[in-house]
Amino acid sequence: MNTNHRGFTLIELLITISILSAVLLAGTFTYQTIAQRWQKEIGHFSASQYETKHLNILYDILAGLKPFVVLGENDSPGLLFVGSETRLLGVTKAGPFNTDYPEVFRLSVEETDLGKKRLLYQSVSTANTTIFRSDKEIIFTDEFILLDGLDDIRLNYFGWQSINQRSNGKEQGLLPTWGSTYSGTQTQLMPEKIAVLVKRGGKDLLFSVSLDTNSLRYVAPYLDRD
Repeated sequence: MNTNHRGFTLIELLITISILSAVLLAGTFTYQTIAQRWQKEIGHFSASQYETKHLNILYDILAGLKPFVVLGENDSPGLLFVGSETRLLGVTKAGPFNTDYPEVFRLSVEETDLGKKRLLYQSVSTANTTIFRSDKEIIFTDEFILLDGLDDIRLNYFGWQSINQRSNGKEQGLLPTWGSTYSGTQTQLMPEKIAVLVKRGGKDLLFSVSLDTNSLRYVAPYLDRD
């Protein structure tokens, strides 16, 4: 009886191992580059271990921002996002209190008795609240001081000011702009970036977080119904 069981040759195995090694190396390098860049920014700020942990939590909260459709003025669909230099209301899938459901949250910059600034985080799980309208009162169930003892902290937003500006701007070669306020209920879009400036002890930390650049797709189905 003539049986022919053909397996892998040594050369084929070596080639496969080389390809897998290259893929793993590329992924590891990319992760290390991003992690080192963020830690370098933190290091320049000379933050303590506690502050570093909470800055990372803030970064994750902002990076986890997600489009959440609600009804705004005149019952027009928009996104639950309202931001200024010192306050931000939105929905994040990276909330520190609930890992199973997104959290509706509010960031507020407050002044302490010592003349310093602190950043307060308040939230409620979307599993425990229903929001259909942007003017609905939100009862936050959890809160903690995210950062404290700061000289200042400011938020800025990079994005289009309306759906029409986004459509016409792209055709005309225009770009989104930076501003100190942004409303997802009015623009019907999310900002594409958020910049955070933290000042403490004469040192500054400036970092930005990139968001979904195609948040229009979340509102579009509701616009088609009008």
